[in-house]
Amino acid sequence: MANKPHAKEQKRTSGKARAPRVAFVLPCYNEEDALKKTVPKLLELLSALERRGLAHASSYLYFCDDGSYDDTWKVLRSLRKNDVKKSRICGLRFVANRGREVALYAGLVRQVGACDYAISLDADLQDDLSLVPRMLEIARKGEVDVVSAIRKSRRSDALFKRLSASLFYFSLRFFFRVPAENEADFRLMSQNSLRALALYRERRIYLRGLVTRMGFRSEKLYYERQERIGGETKYTLRKMIGLALDGITSQSTHPLRVVFFLGVVMFFGCLGLASYFFYQWFLGETVPGWASLVLLILFVSSLQSLALGVVGEYLGKVFWEVRGNPRYLIEEELPKEK
Repeated sequence: MANKPHAKEQKRTSGKARAPRVAFVLPCYNEEDALKKTVPKLLELLSALERRGLAHASSYLYFCDDGSYDDTWKVLRSLRKNDVKKSRICGLRFVANRGREVALYAGLVRQVGACDYAISLDADLQDDLSLVPRMLEIARKGEVDVVSAIRKSRRSDALFKRLSASLFYFSLRFFFRVPAENEADFRLMSQNSLRALALYRERRIYLRGLVTRMGFRSEKLYYERQERIGGETKYTLRKMIGLALDGITSQSTHPLRVVFFLGVVMFFGCLGLASYFFYQWFLGETVPGWASLVLLILFVSSLQSLALGVVGEYLGKVFWEVRGNPRYLIEEELPKEK
């Protein structure tokens, strides 16, 4: 009888449950300095998990190079060449930069059928690796398909980033069901959830909201985020704003409804104000205050601009979806062993 795929194998020949094959998925962009420290730490973690029976010897690291213009890919190839087990360092390289969310999505969907559990985390190792054994222990009970790590606080972030993050999560809670506040992309996903994730084909993706929206059974762990292991953050203000817009508009059409109801409120407000002005005129009194009139005009104009911007954001998403362009193009790949 032909052997079943590795990810579906359930027992060792001895009758004991075998250790799961684990894939660490890391998106990276211009991380040549960090990777020289990240990869040895993760390989050490793999060995420790193997000794504890929490990970199979065939477990591996999978990097998705998001079109880096530094030596990130050269560093990965060199580390793979020098590793005793070359198949432990795998990954792919995009032709051009497509954004962190796309890179992480690409890395995760490549694990469908290739492992038992995929654990996503950042290449700078600000995520707490001591949570990994606990994640695997929870997942192996078979009661959940997703184990998410939630930051306890944002003390390691700058003041502006803390304030902007709070505003962002408040907006998400106001509009619709959202991932937990301070949830990052440090999570474990089972094969069931990975297969479901691969079914979602939208181009402008927001993974934290999407994983929540899929509705799989999940459990949360809490941790304190560490300092970067090397290099500098590549997440600029422009990228953070882009992620926030995708997070708000990719989950629901509620913002459009909010704009509609604002328009309804403004209409009745203006109708009431017009009735008041007409009543004052009927009594022979002149309504003073050209400044208030100008402010009213500016307010209505701003509201119209906001409404057009929200509609434009949704139309832009439709534009990218109907074009049907590929999310990314792969330039090179470091393959896994079968």
